[in-house]
Amino acid sequence: MPVFSAAMARHRYKSIMCFMHFNNNTLYHPRGDPEFDQLHKIQPFVNHLNQKFADVYTPQQNICVDESLINFSGRLAFKQFLPSKHARYVVKMYKTCERATVYTYKFRIYEGKDSHAEPHRCPDYMGSSGKIVWELVSSFFHMGYHLYVYNFYSNVPLDTCAIL
Repeated sequence: MPVFSAAMARHRYKSIMCFMHFNNNTLYHPRGDPEFDQLHKIQPFVNHLNQKFADVYTPQQNICVDESLINFSGRLAFKQFLPSKHARYVVKMYKTCERATVYTYKFRIYEGKDSHAEPHRCPDYMGSSGKIVWELVSSFFHMGYHLYVYNFYSNVPLDTCAIL
């Protein structure tokens, strides 16, 4: 793409990518520590994006929770191998979108089966899929929104907590 090379030389881009940090490495908790976070290096950036997405736009009444797959070819502990997809190695994201415009309001990166989602005020009996939905839509509770999900997220504990 000529537009990228016109803006910046390749070696400049690589040096910026090499030294770009979003979090302090001295605060990193090692694997096995209860405070360990696989997304430690980019978590402030993810939080910033989620905050800005929410500040810029208020979705209409119909929202949905879905997953999105991002092609990834580097080394990463939580990338997934999906042989049936065209992009076989992916990073999975869960996101809340507006149905009409598909605007992403909030997202969460899937960190693998070992990840723990403990959303604020979420009941203990919720399964992992219910906790993901709870975390992504909790800012819409008691505001009259209509939530659309496909069958992976539709379960009895989540159906009984229909409070949007």
